[in-house]
Amino acid sequence: MFFCFWTNLSFSQVEVYEINQVDSLMKINPKPILILFSTDWCSYCKVQKQLVQKSESFKAKSSNFFYVEFDAESLETITFKGKEFSNKTNKKRIQTHPLVSDLLESKQPVYPTWLLLNTDYKAKFKHQGFLKPKFLEELINKI
Repeated sequence: MFFCFWTNLSFSQVEVYEINQVDSLMKINPKPILILFSTDWCSYCKVQKQLVQKSESFKAKSSNFFYVEFDAESLETITFKGKEFSNKTNKKRIQTHPLVSDLLESKQPVYPTWLLLNTDYKAKFKHQGFLKPKFLEELINKI
């Protein structure tokens, strides 16, 4: 029994929220929102996601914010901040999702990109490129 409990704790994962969930979650319990914008072809993005999942400090502090991973080339229609954003194309790798362009205020973002929003959806931190473990830890400590 102890082994089962210990195994569950040691392999627990960081909870990743869907971007479509954020508006309703913010109504219940407003917290900062930490978004990792990535693509499925970006190898640095995959490493960044693995780093997050392996980080014990990230896991320990993740209850202080909503952590979202968003595919910047998603074909989904997304509702965020009460607005609807839809990608006009039906093929990936053709266009950056309009939500990404709106939040990052950039037509050509670099991946991965980190964005921290406060409870009023205002950008408090933006970082384009891979975030090293030391800086990721500093970021979550400041949230």
